[in-house]
Amino acid sequence: MSLINRGFYQAEVQNLLNNRLKKVMESKGHMEEMTMLFNLGAMVTPETQVLLDQRLYIAIKANRLDEFHPLVAAGAVITQETQALMDIRLAECAKNRQRLGCKMLLSIGANSTPEVKAFLNERFSC
Repeated sequence: MSLINRGFYQAEVQNLLNNRLKKVMESKGHMEEMTMLFNLGAMVTPETQVLLDQRLYIAIKANRLDEFHPLVAAGAVITQETQALMDIRLAECAKNRQRLGCKMLLSIGANSTPEVKAFLNERFSC
């Protein structure tokens, strides 16, 4: 196969992956399929960037912890609105004593408070 043909097929595959990613994100598809598409080489385009950022905001709002890291790793941008929501969620997690939620939010950039730090530093008594 010539280099010209190989380049054409690579561009076609890239285009197919990017289009599928866009469709999955528009239909609010499963994170597993999005992750698989990224692993296969799908790239974030300007259209999918907006969808990715929205998906992160929705995941934080719905408290879907399993989606935080894959979305941030895929390139979701934490906007001011998303940051504010993360900080509110973090305070709620600390108030409701949800250690995993606190750690997940902190790991993607939520701003900690003295109350959150105190909660996470507590030792459980037996």
